Amino acid sequence: MANRGEALEKYILSRCHADGYRLLSKTDPPVRIIRWLPGNQFKGAYLEDGKLDLTGSASGYHVEIEVKDCQGMRWPLSKLRKHQLQQMKDLQRDTALSGLALRLRGVHADDDYVYLIPARRVIDFIEAEKKSITLKDLQLLEEQGLVVHHIYSQQGSIKAFFKLVIDTFTED
Repeated sequence: MANRGEALEKYILSRCHADGYRLLSKTDPPVRIIRWLPGNQFKGAYLEDGKLDLTGSASGYHVEIEVKDCQGMRWPLSKLRKHQLQQMKDLQRDTALSGLALRLRGVHADDDYVYLIPARRVIDFIEAEKKSITLKDLQLLEEQGLVVHHIYSQQGSIKAFFKLVIDTFTED
């Protein structure tokens, strides 16, 4: 039950909270502990499918974002679980803001380069039966104004991030 995107999730949340967006939080699905392991770890099983990683509200919108941190130069769409895709579809239908925050560490030397992909674009990739999201895909979407990126820094403002979220997710 490893969460390889946990550090990125925590960082985004810390910036949100520091900038006054305290209504966004990490959501974990309920877990049944099967047995305890050394080092205060455990083996467990999910009791139900969870929501997307970050959920809450920002600037008057309900927001849910799935966070993925990838070591490579492409992100396999098979890593998006069926319930996560369905959640994005449901949120889009209900006019909430949802999407994918994706960090491709193999592409940029700067680990803090994160692409924000609206749910509609993620769904388009899957319906087109693409196997993965590549840098070329992201660059093409960025040229068309259909995906945004934001470089987080200690001085950066999460308010700018949410403006990008809202502008991007409300375009459809």
